[in-house]
Amino acid sequence: MCEALFIGGLTVIYWVFQECGRRCKLNSLWLLFGFIPAVLAPIWAWANDVDGFWWLKMFSVFAGICWAGWLRFTYAGRIAIFRSVVPWILVINVGEAMLVDLLHAGIEHLMNALAAIMLILSMPKSEALVRVEEKSGFHDLQFDLPRSWIVGYTLWNWSFVNLNYPAYAGHHLAILFAALIVGGFDPKNWLQARAATLGLQLLCYASNPNALLSIHDASRWSNSYVVLLAPALACLWILIARWFECPRNTAYPAGISAQTDTTQKSMFSVCKTDSCNLRARYSGRDDSVMDALEDALTNGNAFPAGLFGCTEVMQPRCLKSASFFRRQIQLVLKLTSCPLTTSMRLRLVGHR
Repeated sequence: MCEALFIGGLTVIYWVFQECGRRCKLNSLWLLFGFIPAVLAPIWAWANDVDGFWWLKMFSVFAGICWAGWLRFTYAGRIAIFRSVVPWILVINVGEAMLVDLLHAGIEHLMNALAAIMLILSMPKSEALVRVEEKSGFHDLQFDLPRSWIVGYTLWNWSFVNLNYPAYAGHHLAILFAALIVGGFDPKNWLQARAATLGLQLLCYASNPNALLSIHDASRWSNSYVVLLAPALACLWILIARWFECPRNTAYPAGISAQTDTTQKSMFSVCKTDSCNLRARYSGRDDSVMDALEDALTNGNAFPAGLFGCTEVMQPRCLKSASFFRRQIQLVLKLTSCPLTTSMRLRLVGHR
């Protein structure tokens, strides 16, 4: 009971820290995870016996946090090639741990390495799923991952720590829970929360690893059943989640029924998965396409990679057409901060 309360209290601390991290500006993030680690690294190396994996993990995580901060608070967040690095930072994070498991003998390490490989292969890596959310005022860097993948990652990562660093399994459980709480409410913010909580733990570990163990040592948690069950459960979850995973963002809004024009339906599907550069040549006699755009935008998650336009717009010839173009331009202005990440152009052609 006492341990459960301790893990719960530690989870709250890490959750509060990641919320504070959301409110930090770029200079604060670079100071905490860039400048301070660079200055203290020689002291950490002299004072503590830290193995090579922890050094690799520390600076890869710190570099990832600094990169994410750069995207969040500068124009770089609008450039697709820079955002495309974010999924691969997560791949590297998983790959580092996978290599550690592969270097160890034992069926439990091989199962955990297999779970890591499955996570890497099943993870979406499109830069269209990465965006900077500016409406909230926090400039969150969002990566739209499935909840099932996040749960699989959580199971695998705790199994890795329990196998290789069992004394810290309790601390890491709180770290994973804090990020999982964020991901449960909004999966897009999970990666940012995960990076912040892991970064704090790595800072504490590098400063004084023995102090963490003096607070809580989970070595007694580990036994022959747990070390086999945890990676097996991670593999099973990832397999089941991958097998039964349904395509997301394909449901039509209430305004689009089964009898709705197929053009509207196909456009709505594009709205939910891609970016769009509108090249409108409307006379104003066909509002169905514009209604589909409005439905997609008002139902959320429309054009995650951006909505752009209008180009090659013909001069409206009637009041209805003028009203149409005003509405179209208003919708475009809502998402002008989102970058265009593909060369796809959606040509909307009406009857004249």
